[in-house]
Amino acid sequence: MLQAVKAEETYHINRTFTPVEFNLQGTPTVDQLFTESMKLTDTVRGDPIVIDSNGTYAIEQQTAIALGYDTAEAAWNAVLNYQGTPSNYPGKIYDNVGWVRGTKSVQGEWGAYLWVFQNRIAFQSSTSVWWKASSNGVPVMITNVIVGSLGNYAPMSNVVDIGPHLNAATNNSPGANQSESREFYVDITNIFYQLSIPDIWITPKYAIRCVGGSNVQYSVAGTNIPNGVTWLLNPDGLTSGAVLQVSNDWHFAGVTPGNIAANYKIRATSVDNTNFYDEATFNVILAVDIDGDNDEDGDVDDDDDTGEETIPVIVAINDDTRELIVRKIGISSGGTLKINKTGVGKITLKKADNTTVLADGDSESIDILGDTGAADLVLALDGTEVGNVDLELKFISGDSFYSDKFKVKVVRSDIVQRSGNTYLAALIGEARTHSGIDWEKYVTDLYDTGIERLSLAAYESLADGGPDKKRLRLKKNMYMARRVWAKVYDNMDGQAYTLPTSANPWNLFTTSTNYITANCNELVNEQFRRAITEVRNGLTQPSQQAAFESAWYSGGSAKPLILGKHLVLFPGKSPMAGPTIFVMETALNYRSKCVGATTQFQNNYEGEILIFWYNTFTTTRYTAGSSCSICSTSYPDAPWYVVPFLELWDEAHHSTITPDSFIGSSSFEEITY
Repeated sequence: MLQAVKAEETYHINRTFTPVEFNLQGTPTVDQLFTESMKLTDTVRGDPIVIDSNGTYAIEQQTAIALGYDTAEAAWNAVLNYQGTPSNYPGKIYDNVGWVRGTKSVQGEWGAYLWVFQNRIAFQSSTSVWWKASSNGVPVMITNVIVGSLGNYAPMSNVVDIGPHLNAATNNSPGANQSESREFYVDITNIFYQLSIPDIWITPKYAIRCVGGSNVQYSVAGTNIPNGVTWLLNPDGLTSGAVLQVSNDWHFAGVTPGNIAANYKIRATSVDNTNFYDEATFNVILAVDIDGDNDEDGDVDDDDDTGEETIPVIVAINDDTRELIVRKIGISSGGTLKINKTGVGKITLKKADNTTVLADGDSESIDILGDTGAADLVLALDGTEVGNVDLELKFISGDSFYSDKFKVKVVRSDIVQRSGNTYLAALIGEARTHSGIDWEKYVTDLYDTGIERLSLAAYESLADGGPDKKRLRLKKNMYMARRVWAKVYDNMDGQAYTLPTSANPWNLFTTSTNYITANCNELVNEQFRRAITEVRNGLTQPSQQAAFESAWYSGGSAKPLILGKHLVLFPGKSPMAGPTIFVMETALNYRSKCVGATTQFQNNYEGEILIFWYNTFTTTRYTAGSSCSICSTSYPDAPWYVVPFLELWDEAHHSTITPDSFIGSSSFEEITY
């Protein structure tokens, strides 16, 4: 009765635990490290639970047998009311606990029986509320202990668990002349801790002031820091005169520069766990005059300082907001301040009231001296034609001339689509089959040799099915969409890609449910998601971070920009779908331009085959026990009277990203080709 064979079913929770795997080869880049680190969770393997051997034992309820009843139900109720004496097995935890039950009719009389076997496990979930990293011994608070199949518990909880639960055995009758045997085992070896890891960030990360200048206001934000932070200035400023002002609200602090040039670190440390902190850099420098290049020799030196008639002319680009900022110069008359433009690219500059300062066809802006006399002038910058733009801010007053030069690059990162393999087009029911990223210099796409870069004209010349083509762009009215454009451009130029994880990554029949393999359309989509992640990581202002995540993120990562198209293919009398798929794979491997070009292509079908019963007279489908895990398609049970008319059929279900996935997306818009 107490067999040594391990059951296949667990109690109380049937769950598995999979370690995080990283796709790092050779020396990883910073981008690769960040991409892989996004897979990490706050869950680590914990120590074994502490078993109380005195309170742990197996419980066997003696067999209850009821005989001679008029009905099966009466016999079963008699078994449930039987109060037998249990047998305990001290210190034992068995892998085949459960029950055996049933009813039986013999010569018109009914009998029933029930035998149950359970584990009683008494244990402590953990011996501490802290987990320490083995590499550096830093303690981190445990918020939850995951104990195999038993459940989740608070740290240091004293638990008594009896299982499996008997509700499934006792809450309903097994039925007349029916029996049931269920066996379970308990997983108490997979122990994991969910941690509360503090995350702290200070804004601004870098600040600079002149000796005796104005103070700098800092703010701190973070997660898992319920009691706030402690602020620290290092060095402490006693000799330099720098002063740290701490607010009653721990979210804020200020630093006033002293009377000596020095470099400082501003640190915010978690009150709950002093091993976690963030630092910002604060540099106090001597005051410096910024002189104009009067003699226009490209060098600011003593030759420019004739009469010391120089003024600080400063212009900057805010990468977060795509704004051009002209700093206050304290002069509102007696000259002109304009922006000159050269280069093949085109831009526009507009004031906050939408007044145009520089149109895309202008080589020189209107005079903005009156706007910069008493305050900074913020101009909205928008690119209208791809290319480099050279800008020069010029102040002219009589014979005096001052300038500040800077550059802007207008980029493009459009999705271009064309027709391709005609057989594949018929399969997906779309005119276009191929997508790439047009980033001005080249089109990056997936073709014979894998990822390639070719001219737009060469890309278009490879169309098989006619002139049908489309151009799409990430919607520019979405938050910081232009920054995403620029990041896609930079990545394409630098050949920095997010690739599928398979050793043979390219597959015309890939599924959209994962990124193990990919087709050209899925590859394009993932490069935009990569750019979104990198733009988010470059933001420093909490308000911008929150707004960006609201627009682009879901569940802590860049949200899907497009959805896969679900295809139902090759319905017919079984076996139909499987052989047809084999023929399809063979045909496309033969007809595709990918054939033989690279071993990285593996045109293997990654969908599912759904088997069902088919009434050829009414064309009605009935279940044959399978369903589609992708679209959740399942069919009803067949009534008995249609069984003679049924044939066993099957069909292929497949979800994949196609060119039309971008057309229907809320993230992209079609523009003139």
